[in-house]
Amino acid sequence: MIRNVNAPTGKTLSYEVPILKLRDYDCDMILEKELYFLIPFYLFNFEDDFAKIEAGDMTVIDSFRTRFSELYDRLKERLEKGQIDVMTHHSIIMLTKKVVAALAQSKAAVKEEAEKIMGGQVIDYETKIIYRQGIEQGIEQVITDILLRGKSPEEVSDLCGYPLEQVQTVANKLNIK
Repeated sequence: MIRNVNAPTGKTLSYEVPILKLRDYDCDMILEKELYFLIPFYLFNFEDDFAKIEAGDMTVIDSFRTRFSELYDRLKERLEKGQIDVMTHHSIIMLTKKVVAALAQSKAAVKEEAEKIMGGQVIDYETKIIYRQGIEQGIEQVITDILLRGKSPEEVSDLCGYPLEQVQTVANKLNIK
């Protein structure tokens, strides 16, 4: 798409602006190219089917479940393989829930089907994992800061009450004996 901008000098400047069309991206392409930011908006690909889903057309509902589930199953697989972290997975799910809430606002069946696929209990569990990881990173940062100020692993363990093994692990990463 070409956009024209009128400059203060009176000249017109033309810029080509690339347009991304979500319908051009299927599940494989989104995951292959790691375009995770598109996942919350993947639901837009099904917008034309919302009325049929609301009417209970099982053929359309099954197709929706299959295609939408495939994306989330493969995303979960990437999480389990360590290709994405829990925070990324959690963020994608939470953003998708917001898009579902806005897009399917008056479509109870669509909302219900999408939420079944994304799950609710999983989000609570992931939130706990994120919280624990944050605590662990904070502890590691405290240990790192104190070690870098010249304290020995034994002193850090005594000062902070962290197990010496944990402090030694951080010290080893920093090549501190």
